[in-house]
Amino acid sequence: KAEDASKEKNRAASVAMNAEIRRTKARLLEEIPKLQRLAQKK
Repeated sequence: KAEDASKEKNRAASVAMNAEIRRTKARLLEEIPKLQRLAQKK
């Protein structure tokens, strides 16, 4: 039972980490065009 509980926790943690990674990736993808525009100005 303890092992099952830790597996559940691990799954929850990995789901949370994946969500965090997806959010960060989305934010970076939004930033790229802005950065490219800034780079072209220089």
